Amino acid sequence: MEANFLKKVIVLVLCFAMFFGAVQAKDVTVIFNFPEGTTDIVDTVSVNEDANAFTAVALAAQNNGVELDLSYYDPPGGFFVNSIDGVAPGTSEYWGLFINYLFSMTDGMSTYIPEDNDIVEFAIVGFDFSQLELTVEVLGEAGTGVNNAELFINNSPVQIGITDNEGLFTGDVGLKKGSYTITARKDGEKVSKSFIVTDYEPQSVSLAFNSIVANAVQWLVSNQGSNGEIGSHAVWGNSFTLMALSLSEENEGTKQSAMDYLLANQKEDTGFSYPGFDSDILHTALSTIALLVNGQTIEDFAKGSVTSIDYLLDGQEDDGGFSGWNTSDSDTTSWASLALLSVGGPLPTKNGLSPTDFLLSVQNEDGGFPYGAGQDSGLDYTAEAIMTFAAASYPKEGSADDALSFIVNEKDNAGCLSNAYTTALGAMALEAYGGDSAELLECLEQMQLPDNGFGRDGENSNAVDTALAVIALSGKTLPLIVVEQGGDGDAIQVESIVQFNVSITNNGKVPANDVHISLEGIPQDWILVGQSNLELGEIRSGQTKEAEIFVEMNGAGVYSIKAIVSAVGVLGDVYSNTLSLDIASADLSVNIERD
Repeated sequence: MEANFLKKVIVLVLCFAMFFGAVQAKDVTVIFNFPEGTTDIVDTVSVNEDANAFTAVALAAQNNGVELDLSYYDPPGGFFVNSIDGVAPGTSEYWGLFINYLFSMTDGMSTYIPEDNDIVEFAIVGFDFSQLELTVEVLGEAGTGVNNAELFINNSPVQIGITDNEGLFTGDVGLKKGSYTITARKDGEKVSKSFIVTDYEPQSVSLAFNSIVANAVQWLVSNQGSNGEIGSHAVWGNSFTLMALSLSEENEGTKQSAMDYLLANQKEDTGFSYPGFDSDILHTALSTIALLVNGQTIEDFAKGSVTSIDYLLDGQEDDGGFSGWNTSDSDTTSWASLALLSVGGPLPTKNGLSPTDFLLSVQNEDGGFPYGAGQDSGLDYTAEAIMTFAAASYPKEGSADDALSFIVNEKDNAGCLSNAYTTALGAMALEAYGGDSAELLECLEQMQLPDNGFGRDGENSNAVDTALAVIALSGKTLPLIVVEQGGDGDAIQVESIVQFNVSITNNGKVPANDVHISLEGIPQDWILVGQSNLELGEIRSGQTKEAEIFVEMNGAGVYSIKAIVSAVGVLGDVYSNTLSLDIASADLSVNIERD
């Protein structure tokens, strides 16, 4: 075994944060909704499957330094909120618990067990708070009612109800005073509308699945020339149009002609270009995405063994970005990244720098992104960067959140952006991170021109803006497909030695004793016990300890591996995410946060 141990060691990193009584299972978003003048706090925390709402609330408070002043009453066995971060309700008010934006009539935070992706919110309400009778009407193309439309409040994962045969829903909902968006969904389509609760009198909201998207698609189809070009933006316009048309199984002839036009403008180096010009990164990236989302594989439009992805990779600049003019810019970098992520990535590095590294290096203090370093932020470049971060699974907190705020802050008094192009991109950027794009989509609907197309000048429709409007109004974001792959593409050979670096932090308030680490999902005799340290003894509150586990991969195949940490003082085992390790994974990162 010593001889085998000297083989190349592939290092996999697993990071744990242990909390008392923790097993990973679900994410819960906690909102501390303070009165006007105090910034609300929103935090998504991970808690175990059986954890109650109190567990999530306490963890969110700990993460954000929020002081909870609670009183516990037994019976009935629950907490009463006196104040949150020093903010106490008035004499005729109280801190109310809302689950997925609806007032919790029966459960308190000690008894309610959240589902995955639930939203738990505390807000001050008056003693006059009561259920609101809400009637929702959903209409179809001909103005008739749409039955079985699912209804949602804001970005809640839980529906409040479904419409009847007449397209109506009436029910009592516990909404506090404020602004909301209600969304109706059916058969992959959705329509949203904003409304405001000012009192608790019955309220009605009417929504309509209209012909905006269908008519815009028809504009695209009817503006295709005999050579397959749609509109007048050549490869650029056809690429976006094909992305929009991919959302439906209709218009197959139009799609094929549009793809033929793209392929007619592909060069021998596998790049794409504006007709009559040399290949460039931007046209290649957009064409690649367009062909992939319409069922082509990257090999289908390769030249011999060279693919368009190879062309993109060869064009990466020394700073990790991409360009059309030898100096990286955020526009080209974002589209190239989205194309690469469409085939599974991972994003490439050059000199140790990735495309996202370049994007972060040019982000402005206002949160937006410029075309080039040092220039003013642009809505379009910012939206493209946000979609890139989301597709690359970049965390929302920090730079991505700042960019999202830039877009929101650029809205005018009516909640709109400057034109159809930026409005569509802005809505898709918000959608990329699960944000509320309803207001922008309402604005976008109003920008449709009399000929049913869209155009940024407000007068002349064009294929690019119309296609982007179709994608945005369909509730989608780009690049429409993302193939997720682990690892750096290097093969892990049979009998390779894999090193798991395990970092365990005890974020609980009690020590964890006799800490033991094991791996599940592989034969236990593959673990090189003599070279691994599986026993870590005691980990005190706030302390971090490191461990290394060496495994000899003695069989081919795909292995779903999870690491398990057990200890005295921890209720149950702490599990990592389940990871698929095959002959294509060489890098691994697991972050576990528990309460």
